[in-house]
Amino acid sequence: MRNAYRWKKQLNYCRKSERQEPRNTKNKEQKSRHHLTEALRNGVGHIGYSIKRDERGKGYGTAGLKLTLLEAKKIVPEDEIYLRVNKDNIASQKVMLKNGGKIVGEDEGHFFVRIQKNT
Repeated sequence: MRNAYRWKKQLNYCRKSERQEPRNTKNKEQKSRHHLTEALRNGVGHIGYSIKRDERGKGYGTAGLKLTLLEAKKIVPEDEIYLRVNKDNIASQKVMLKNGGKIVGEDEGHFFVRIQKNT
């Protein structure tokens, strides 16, 4: 099952705080998967991100996804960027919608979002 979630290449975009602790903690992380397996196509999609709890609400998610989309649009073969978001994660839904996302489906706990490459 783990192999279904592997990808050939991965891009990471990380913003590190000027007030960073010595442990090198990340404030945010963006990941872009170049090629989708069937499990990724029907699951988490091309891009995933997380924001450190105390850094949320500062626009990092919206800005980070925007930057990740610029690169992803150059390299993914599909006409759309695939994303998935938990239904109870309103902030992440807003991030995706601000970046041109459209909800195209859902399951019990998630919305499936697509962003056109030509936008």
